[in-house]
This record gives sequence, structure tokens and C-alpha cells, in this order.
Amino acid sequence: MNRVIKFRGKSVNINKWYYGDLTINSTVYTWIRDKLLDDYEVINDTVGQFTGLKDKNGIEIYEGDIVKLCKYKYVIEYSEGCFNIRDLKSNWADCLEKNYKSLEVIGNIHDNPKWLEVEE
Repeated sequence: MNRVIKFRGKSVNINKWYYGDLTINSTVYTWIRDKLLDDYEVINDTVGQFTGLKDKNGIEIYEGDIVKLCKYKYVIEYSEGCFNIRDLKSNWADCLEKNYKSLEVIGNIHDNPKWLEVEE
């Protein structure tokens, strides 16, 4: 199975996400090129790579997504050569590939930053 390499990023002009190839023209501008070869300028900090995996509902999982397992929330991050889920409360992390079939994407860190607040 070939892994699909693609990215998403949020537009600098409107509240919209674009999906496709990543193009960096300089340190200032980042662009997403979609399937129609249209280029869209996106906010650098919002760019996240597709993990190649889908959640239990068939939703693509991207770096920066917030996912839920039972009542717990996790963030998808890339570190040490693989995608990981990281617990928001304890900072525990584990490989995404071992856990993705039970996860549900519920948002992302850019649209839902309050969800990152740790509940006591």
C-alpha cells in the first residue's frame, strides 16, 4: 500500500482549509496546491501533514488534529520519525498506528484551541 503524501493549511484570507501538495516559496509564504493545480496561500503555523490513516468514521487524520478515545482527548503530533497521539493531561504519547482504528477526529488545534486546555 502506497502512503498518500498531502498536507492541509488554513487560508490567510478566509476561514477555509485547503488540501494538497505543500509548496514553500520562501520563509514568508506557504502554499497548498490542490488537485486542480490551483495554489492557495496558507498560514504557516496551520500546515499539517496527512498521517495516511483514517479514524473510526473514515475521516482523514492530520497532524494537529484533536482526537477522542472514550472520554479522553489527544493531539496528533509528528516526532521521532512517526505520528503520535499525545495525552493533553499527562503528556503520555504513543504511536498513532497502534491506536487509530478506535479514534474519532473531533477538531484541530487551530480551530479549537480551547479544547487543548487540560481539564482537572
